[in-house]
Amino acid sequence: MNTNRDLNYRLYVHREQEFRRTDIKSEFERYNTIKYGDVARVTENFREIKKNFYKGKGKLSDDPVRNNIYHLVVGAGVIARICIDGGMEHDVAYTLTDIYIRRADVCRTPEEVIDLIGEMQIDFATRMKDHRKNNAYSIHIRHAIDYIYDHLHEPLTMNEVAEHEKLNPSYFSK
Repeated sequence: MNTNRDLNYRLYVHREQEFRRTDIKSEFERYNTIKYGDVARVTENFREIKKNFYKGKGKLSDDPVRNNIYHLVVGAGVIARICIDGGMEHDVAYTLTDIYIRRADVCRTPEEVIDLIGEMQIDFATRMKDHRKNNAYSIHIRHAIDYIYDHLHEPLTMNEVAEHEKLNPSYFSK
């Protein structure tokens, strides 16, 4: 399916309506507040975003509830990956994402979904704050632990795990 015609039309409409998407730098600054567990800043950011929730966001569906659910799903996917990169166990991040997507599925109003997005962001930030406080392991060790759990039923060597983390085996063993 060729999407060029639709893409060009939508970009034209955006220009005509002076629609501007949220720039990537500020978007990732907000995601990083979640990653680093800055719960107060996440709460403050969401309070501000909620005032004009649709500013800088694309229209993903004509149905307002479904539109917000799609925004939640996209955000949940990015947040999970950002938090995994920050050291959250991948099974925890992905399962938490599944929980919020399923909870969104039963929301009946756009406002319910928006509130759930805020709850999800604060939940992830709180978990990252607790993780940082309770976990003094490096990101490489946390990733290695995840790798080992994913391969429990396979013979593994320290060299393989070090290679997976792109570290020198002697450095990794220390």
